[in-house]
Amino acid sequence: MSSPPPVTDATSLAVQILDGLLILGAICILAYILLRYGLGRLRGRQAAGGSIYIVDRVDLDARRSLFAVRVGERQAFLIGSSEAGLSRLAELDPGDLPDPGEPAPSAFARLLRRKTDEAEPAGAEGADEG
Repeated sequence: MSSPPPVTDATSLAVQILDGLLILGAICILAYILLRYGLGRLRGRQAAGGSIYIVDRVDLDARRSLFAVRVGERQAFLIGSSEAGLSRLAELDPGDLPDPGEPAPSAFARLLRRKTDEAEPAGAEGADEG
């Protein structure tokens, strides 16, 4: 009877490295799938059976975000989120927001830019006069 080949330290190390790489690859593939398909569904999320719909979200930094929120068909708001809580920053025209379920981060960015442009001239004129 023949005995199995002796296991050397080099063989054992190579098997461990290969196992580690396979596990790391599986974790990377799983993370990609979750980020691409799983978390993508968090955008445009609607409360179960409700009429409140998060149209889009923009992360300003790790602790601050902006949300475009549609409430029913006639109301929309820009909500700010920070470590201090939530606050309503502006009332938006629901017609400016995309329909629920329609991906439109660029539309939200255009709307946000328009709102900030409307707010800046008033603040800039007061600063120049004083």
